[in-house]
Amino acid sequence: MEKIKKHIANLKVAGKLKLYRMTVLVMTFFLVLVALISTLVIRSNIEKITEVWSPALEDLQELETMTAKYRIKQYQHLVESDDAVMTSCEEEIQKLESQIQDTDANLEAIMSADRDAQEGQDNYEVANAAWEEYRAASDEILKLSREGKQQEAAKLMIGEVYEEYKAFAEKLTTLRDKFQVELDRAKTMANVCTIIIFVVIVAAGLAIAVVTTLIGRIITNSITEPVEQIEAAVASLRKGELSNVEMLTYESEDELGGTIRNLKEAMGILADYVSEISVEVKAIAQGDLTRNGDDITDFLGDFSELKTSLLYILKRFNSTLTEIRNLAEQVSSNASEVENASKSLADGATEQAG
Repeated sequence: MEKIKKHIANLKVAGKLKLYRMTVLVMTFFLVLVALISTLVIRSNIEKITEVWSPALEDLQELETMTAKYRIKQYQHLVESDDAVMTSCEEEIQKLESQIQDTDANLEAIMSADRDAQEGQDNYEVANAAWEEYRAASDEILKLSREGKQQEAAKLMIGEVYEEYKAFAEKLTTLRDKFQVELDRAKTMANVCTIIIFVVIVAAGLAIAVVTTLIGRIITNSITEPVEQIEAAVASLRKGELSNVEMLTYESEDELGGTIRNLKEAMGILADYVSEISVEVKAIAQGDLTRNGDDITDFLGDFSELKTSLLYILKRFNSTLTEIRNLAEQVSSNASEVENASKSLADGATEQAG
């Protein structure tokens, strides 16, 4: 963590802001990706439920119901002697045959479109073949019933033809049970995925909040800390306290770190110059008017350079700290007064020496 803080602190201010923007962008992209994957997983399970297992089970249930009605109508045909009732049974059987064919075609389409459902294809084909055998014998059963040969028709229904019907019903039940297991599994997976996805999204959201907040705090501190130290140094300069260099503790390779170093150096030089001025003034106050005018001239030149350096440092914060700009003007004004005072002292000393 310390290495990360140091690396961020050494970035330029523009680089820090870019890093934060990129962090937020990457984290947001990650959250969107998690949400997208989660949506796809849930959608896949829901599609299995709504487009495969549920409709397939409905078709199988309808086939069981309609084939049972089909056989009941055959029995009714055998026991009825009224021609109108027998005709009604035949019409109902034809309708059921048409409905069974439509439902069978719909079930086949569902199974053909899904790879998992195709695993029940063998049972489906066996059941379908058995039903076709049974349906093919239906015309013979109805014909015998019409001719009054109910015993022969009944024997056919409970004999070989019934075995075909049993095979059909058993395979249909096996297929239905298999699809019911798949439906229950898909529902369970959808519920589990929903819970897992909820936990993942919440965890990812918290992680994003923590990471972005942490990086944002590091970046904010790397900007506000040096600015606060500069403000404190400026306040110290206003009071004439030039030796409080220890308050400038921020260190980095960014613009603020460079400014802090320049300000520390400038404050140190300024303190030395003020100390020299104090020595000169004290000596003059004690009556020593033989100070070297050239030394004072050199000092004034150095002080002018110092003033320029200070102004440069302070103006670098003109966009972020208006107070520093005001201080720069104040420092410049104070420096001019010191120059004028120094010149007056130098002129006075020269006249006294003459």
